[in-house]
Amino acid sequence: MPSLAVVCGNAGTGKTTWAKRVAQRRSAALLDLDTVSERVVMAAQRELGRSENDRDSAEYKRVFRDAVHETLFAIARDCAGPVVIVAPFTLERRLPNFSEWLAGKCGRSVQVHYFVCDEQVREARLRSRGNPRDAAKLEDYAAYRAIAPYEPPPAYPHLRFDTTHAFPGEPELVSSDEG
Repeated sequence: MPSLAVVCGNAGTGKTTWAKRVAQRRSAALLDLDTVSERVVMAAQRELGRSENDRDSAEYKRVFRDAVHETLFAIARDCAGPVVIVAPFTLERRLPNFSEWLAGKCGRSVQVHYFVCDEQVREARLRSRGNPRDAAKLEDYAAYRAIAPYEPPPAYPHLRFDTTHAFPGEPELVSSDEG
């Protein structure tokens, strides 16, 4: 079964930077949720008269969330070699069987890379990166934090990275045959 590394966690924890490193090291296809869905979601949001940068409202989630995730999984299933997916998976990563759920969705053996960091550091990163999709989060960061809080380690097998003080270095990259 082809391998799948899933890099998940809240916005601003370093998921995308890490996923790019892992994909390069493993010569894997990189499937970033934002890249896979960005242009279609922006066009649809404009057509619906909504902000094209909205990814946090209840309406966005009602209309797009499942379809965007299922598209990501379908692309992963179609890839011939190893795959790295980067996405928050805010609700799904809380499932006690998240790894098995992903394996079923993608038809691949799964290794979860779980990213966290201190709330003040995360908020500062979101403010400094200037991504228009973060605007709604930063308008009311306390409300965003309530739906995407710092979490204890999950029960399922995973590699946990706390990027509060430092970003993981190359020795912590795992080979594609682990997990």
